[in-house]
Amino acid sequence: PLLFDTDWIINKNDDEVRKAAWSAVASGAHFSYMDDAMEFTIDSIIEDKRAVLHKQIDYIAKFMKNLKPWEMTPDDSLVKSGLSFAMANNKVLFAYLPGGGEVSLDLSAMKGKIMAKWYNPLSGEFGLEFQVAGKLETVFRAPDKNDWTLLVKSK
Repeated sequence: PLLFDTDWIINKNDDEVRKAAWSAVASGAHFSYMDDAMEFTIDSIIEDKRAVLHKQIDYIAKFMKNLKPWEMTPDDSLVKSGLSFAMANNKVLFAYLPGGGEVSLDLSAMKGKIMAKWYNPLSGEFGLEFQVAGKLETVFRAPDKNDWTLLVKSK
């Protein structure tokens, strides 16, 4: 088992934390996040100083509800070029691109009609679904230079 735990390492850079969390999850890890953004005090109202990051962590859960990760295997050998972390089985693949850009993925194990869509970890929104040809190397280009997650399913 792989566990990504930030216990007592308080990173103030929300982008780094988000990217580390997605990289861990896309590698088959459990993500456990600790921060001091909502310290309790009796005399004050609790303010979430890192609300944007906390919402983005919610987006990971929203995305993972589309999958059965216990039926998938982390497999970076599916990444033929580009920077990405990937998990897959013969029906579903998801890849996380921490720097956006282009990635070439091996979809040859997937059969039937193959559909894909981008997921934005910053907004928690899916893009439009599009059809792809499953082959040894299928090239995908992220919508921009931010980090993106790709969901590929065979139907």
